[in-house]
Parts: sequence; C-alpha cells; structure tokens
Amino acid sequence: MNEETVIHDLAVIDQRSRGNARRIETLEHRVDVLARLTTAVEVMASEQRAQTAAMVDIKRDVATLGDKVGTLEKKPAKRWEMVVERTIYLLVGAVGAWLAAFLQQM
Repeated sequence: MNEETVIHDLAVIDQRSRGNARRIETLEHRVDVLARLTTAVEVMASEQRAQTAAMVDIKRDVATLGDKVGTLEKKPAKRWEMVVERTIYLLVGAVGAWLAAFLQQM
C-alpha cells in the first residue's frame, strides 16, 4: 500500500467515524426519550389502577345511596297510605254512626 491509499483509507474511516458518532448521539437521545416515555406510561398505568379502584368504590357508594334514597321515597308513600286508610275508616265509622243514629230514631 502506498501512502496515498493509506491517506484515502484514513479519510474514509474518519468520515465514517464522524457519521457513526452522530448516529450514536442521535440514538442516545432517542433512548433517553424512550426511557422517559416508558416511565410516563408506567405512571399512567399506576394512576389508572388507582382510578379504577376509586370508581369501584364510587359505584358501591352510589348503589348504597340509591337504596337509601329508595327507602326515603317509600316513607311518604307509606304515610300517605296510612292517612288515606284512616280517613276511609273515619268515613266508614261516621256513616256507621249516622246509620246507627238514624235507625235508633226510627
């Protein structure tokens, strides 16, 4: 090998080395970005699990609250039924008393 060939080969190797250095720097940057992205996804997954657990608790609480509201809604209806029932008894008693009084006068 002569000196020109060695110089040319060194220039090619130097050029390739610089290109490889740039590619390595780019890859390092991408690996860093990918690592941050992976960490962010792990955090999001953890938060999602916590939110899912919270949603289960909320659904259970809403179901319990629905049962309580149903019970409270039934109370006025029961009271109203009782008032109507007693009013009917009162009317029947009044009609019976009037009828008894009417029959005694005869």
